Amino acid sequence: MTKQHLEKRIEKMFGNHPITAEEISAVESTLKIKFPDIFVRLNKVCSYEYSNLVGFLNFRRKGTYSLINDTLGVRKYYEGNSEKFVVLYSDDAGIFLLNTGDEKASVMWCSIYDIENVFNDRPLEYDYDFFPTFADFFTYLLDQEEERIREEAAEK
Repeated sequence: MTKQHLEKRIEKMFGNHPITAEEISAVESTLKIKFPDIFVRLNKVCSYEYSNLVGFLNFRRKGTYSLINDTLGVRKYYEGNSEKFVVLYSDDAGIFLLNTGDEKASVMWCSIYDIENVFNDRPLEYDYDFFPTFADFFTYLLDQEEERIREEAAEK
């Protein structure tokens, strides 16, 4: 799939709700990271947060359900190489982590019991999903949304 095709697919499914350059800069400054180009480019079409897969953390603000607060909390609690990761979502079972140290912006969902293993480059002990690029992750979100829509239509 070409980048342009993916961008059109994102806009068709989720609309046009971009993360602004100012918002990206503010998060980068606060977390002392640099988002990879693919993350910035796709989220300028529409933020991944508009997916209904899970209740992603809010990119735009601090406070409850904030990407910034959760990321800082994880960094404070877990030792290891956590400074390059951003928490996109977390609950009692698992966590979505964006690797900002990877130019392809890989994303991983893993069990909360494996977080330390991720941060210390150790083998994971539980099931996980790995998306080698942020484009792969966004494609997964789109596929899941399309599947949900098909299932709802079939139930009617």
